[in-house]
Amino acid sequence: MGDEGIIVGSNAIGERLLDWFWENYSKTNSYPVFFADFGLSEKGRKWCLERGALEHCSNPFFQNNEAHIPEERKKLWEETHGKSIWQSRHFWYKKPFACLKSPFKKTIWIDIDCRVEKNLSGLFDLLQQDVELAICKDTLTPFNLILKRPTYNSGVIAFHQNSPIISKWVELASTQFDQFLGDQDALSHAITQTDSPFYELDPIYNWSWHFPESKETVITHFHGNGKSKILSERTQAL
Repeated sequence: MGDEGIIVGSNAIGERLLDWFWENYSKTNSYPVFFADFGLSEKGRKWCLERGALEHCSNPFFQNNEAHIPEERKKLWEETHGKSIWQSRHFWYKKPFACLKSPFKKTIWIDIDCRVEKNLSGLFDLLQQDVELAICKDTLTPFNLILKRPTYNSGVIAFHQNSPIISKWVELASTQFDQFLGDQDALSHAITQTDSPFYELDPIYNWSWHFPESKETVITHFHGNGKSKILSERTQAL
């Protein structure tokens, strides 16, 4: 599919954001897109195939078995993310496997609740030979006080094919998913567990929608309740 490309992933619930994502992305970019099918509807699959490559991606090892998670940890996760956390984890833990399947030498994973504001060539350029992966710190929670390490936001990840960090991430998502709330926590741990060089991106590449708008922003991330904001604005515009 080419040396440089984009990966996005969705299931049937999230696919209502695909039009919005594509509308913004295609204004300034023409890189090929690999769509990871996390459980799309037939309509969603057809939509993706009309715009790029599509492949079903899953985590064959993941078991969302709450019984194996300590009660204290389970309670904490539910208090911070609600009861829906158990459904969300099914979706989140497919992301590492989607990245592992990337057909590109250089890849940028972008969550579909991200609005691409500018051309992404500068982000690809940051992936030099001595940089395996580039990622932003989580601007809202840059340091996990419980796990005692930096937290990186997995909404935007630039990486080389066969990156050891991605391989370690997949390993954790296969064997230690009960230790981490989601893919982001597992990736943050993987970064600290490998010696591979990575680059800490400027926040403009994963700019929280909670922050004031900036002319420098390359990607705005509408995480959390931002998805409702997107859908509300699109409904009003119709």
